Amino acid sequence: LKVIDYIDYLGHRIKHDRVELPEKSIRRIKRRISSIIHKHLFLYTRSSTGVMAADRIGPGFYDWDFVTCLNELRKYIYGGLGETQIRQFLDHNQKLTGIRGLMGFMPLMTNKRQLADLDGWLLNILMRAQRERCRVAARHGYELSPLTREQILSGSWYIFPTVPQDAQAPSFVRAWRAARKFYLRYGLVGIEPPAYYSMIEYQ
Repeated sequence: LKVIDYIDYLGHRIKHDRVELPEKSIRRIKRRISSIIHKHLFLYTRSSTGVMAADRIGPGFYDWDFVTCLNELRKYIYGGLGETQIRQFLDHNQKLTGIRGLMGFMPLMTNKRQLADLDGWLLNILMRAQRERCRVAARHGYELSPLTREQILSGSWYIFPTVPQDAQAPSFVRAWRAARKFYLRYGLVGIEPPAYYSMIEYQ
């Protein structure tokens, strides 16, 4: 490190003052997230022959495909953990069952700014996709209103108590904080990184 700027190793970029994600890994994460959003919101609805099922839109749950989209994004980033579990661990030290998914890749990272930038990108692409979803719904004869930044961040748009859901956008920074705290408190026991970091390197 005295003669080079960084080393890329197993999906991490190691610099003399921090550990972060290489640009290649960031591109692959963004590509995976974009694929999830497209699959849930547009794959079967954008074409002239596509359909949008009426029972996927309704009061309270608003747009069920947006719910399932957020659920898959959360599973990808949090490895199956829910927002409540992560917040209980961060705020009240209620131990997590383990760290998996992309979270299992984050304990050694120290560049919070990079993850905050990913959060900003994720919120931006969710807002743009949801607005386009409203336009697609209109072409199919359904009325959806664009969600605000605050609604997507908080999940306040989902008011369907008979089917509780995590409706807020997941967060890379929140995942990192939980993974980092878990690692510093319990070590590597319970942390399950993707096999040879394949979630970063090959997806």
